[in-house]
Amino acid sequence: MLYPKAKAENDRANSELPDLSFVGIDSQTDLQRLPHACELAVYLSLDDRGSLYPSPQTISRIAKSLRGRRLAIHIRGYEARQQLLHNQLADLLFDFDRIYIDGIVSEKELRRVLLLYPNKYIITEHHQDNDCLRFISAANHQIVVTSTYCETSLQQVWKTPVVDKPVGYRIRGQHLNIQMMVSQIAKQAKGYWWLEVSEALRTDEDRFDPEFAKAVFEQFSNITAPDSALV
Repeated sequence: MLYPKAKAENDRANSELPDLSFVGIDSQTDLQRLPHACELAVYLSLDDRGSLYPSPQTISRIAKSLRGRRLAIHIRGYEARQQLLHNQLADLLFDFDRIYIDGIVSEKELRRVLLLYPNKYIITEHHQDNDCLRFISAANHQIVVTSTYCETSLQQVWKTPVVDKPVGYRIRGQHLNIQMMVSQIAKQAKGYWWLEVSEALRTDEDRFDPEFAKAVFEQFSNITAPDSALV
């Protein structure tokens, strides 16, 4: 099982099919309009303020309302990371299946979090400054790769590191070409992988757009269907 508390009826969570993660659920998101059969994620920062960062109280409300769905939380900033490392977020993280630690993470920090949360998946961003993390042997460690912009092809590109663990592919910016992105990733990904979408789902008022998320989900699902030639 790819997620410790995934619902049994969620086929994608129990298969080798590509997956989709929507990041940036906020205090004004209509939770009833969110697509099913994908990961839903929030940002936690205790240093930054704004619509992108719901309060811990709001995050708790969102998690309880979406209980039973596949949930993830992105830990951002110094204070939130310190509370994570000192096991001060256990209650808040109860309903979340995956914990992303954004930014540069030391090997010591990662091993500490893996020890504190053995029943949750811990995701770190692959970066040249923490390349050593991909060699850590832990069943609940996964990595995410952020796209870079290629001046030649004028497209976002990813380079999959050599690892024996699941890899996610993070999209930067507002532009989405799901078919091109899935096609590119499928050529290099091995086993289970997921596509992470965040910035492109924000409205002009900097709010998460459930309707656009639904449209992206439908397109992604059609492209990655078992009988699709792309995956």
